[in-house]
Amino acid sequence: IINKKFHNNQAEPFNKGFNTFFNFSTFYSGEKFAFFIKPEAGYYGDFSKVWIKEGYADFNIGRLVFLFGKEAQWWGPGKSASLILSDNPPAFPLFKITNNYPFILGSLGLFKFTFFITRLEKNRAVSNPYLWGLRTNFKPCPYFEAGFSRTAILGGNGKRAPLKLWFESLFLKQSSDTTEPIGGLTEFDIKFNILNKHQPLQFYASFEGGGQSGLPEDWSYLAGIYFPQLYKFKKLFLRTEYSKVLKNDYTHSVYTSGYTYKNYLIGHFAGRNSKSFWIESGYWFFNKALLLKGGFETVNYDQTGEREKKYYFKIKKIFNYKAKLFGELSFFKILNYAGTGKDKDIIFTGIEFSYKW
Repeated sequence: IINKKFHNNQAEPFNKGFNTFFNFSTFYSGEKFAFFIKPEAGYYGDFSKVWIKEGYADFNIGRLVFLFGKEAQWWGPGKSASLILSDNPPAFPLFKITNNYPFILGSLGLFKFTFFITRLEKNRAVSNPYLWGLRTNFKPCPYFEAGFSRTAILGGNGKRAPLKLWFESLFLKQSSDTTEPIGGLTEFDIKFNILNKHQPLQFYASFEGGGQSGLPEDWSYLAGIYFPQLYKFKKLFLRTEYSKVLKNDYTHSVYTSGYTYKNYLIGHFAGRNSKSFWIESGYWFFNKALLLKGGFETVNYDQTGEREKKYYFKIKKIFNYKAKLFGELSFFKILNYAGTGKDKDIIFTGIEFSYKW
């Protein structure tokens, strides 16, 4: 199975050989109530699978939205990875509260928040623990915005989760009862927008760390820069990112299954003690009806000693607002594959057609 090489894809189970899948989504949006569902059926090399990839219902009271169901999450400014919450694992079944329109908080500017709670799977070291997350985002001006995110694992089979423990995990305090641990992650992120008409660009960074009490002493980080155009070439864009994850990140002395859901990392896909570099550039043709882009990604999985290089080319053709065609050709060069001491090459070709009605 090679699906984990195609990270940040809600654990799509690609296998060696021919893979095909079909999904559709439908939604309803009313004044106070909305729902969305996306079932999928696929054949992946030597097995088939049918499941609800995402599906949820929500209702709103004023600017607040209350959501129940399965929904993929992505927190932070990164595009190649997210340090604290990504769509690398399957979508969680969760309860979420957010504001669909930002509040205005004086000099802090526009303010948005998201809170969710879920229970992780049974088949892990401590079965069915709670995972909750809170993200706040401030945008005082068009040139700058900042975010703060916090997630924590607590409770589970054989562990109590009293209300006091929830507040301690929220305020980054050590558990007052050593038999009831907290596994928490904290992230800060910033984004700067330089709105120069000749050369606009965006710089962003996020810093994340774990620990059972207080703020982390060491931080994993991700930094990126995005050029929506390159000088006079307004249809040419470039983005690059670099990230480094600490060797003790995503681990816990009691929750030894780590920061995972169904064996997929919830944060950065490469896991602890890893480094990654990603660069991508593309050009829009025919009044943005055709996009050609290519990229390169290298990942050092220091936990296993694996080194991966990926080269890819993608195409996106927009026929109209209903029909789109996507294509991809990727080459993987993997040294010390999964720590086995053997090298491996993987070639991936894919095509996808979507239609709305």
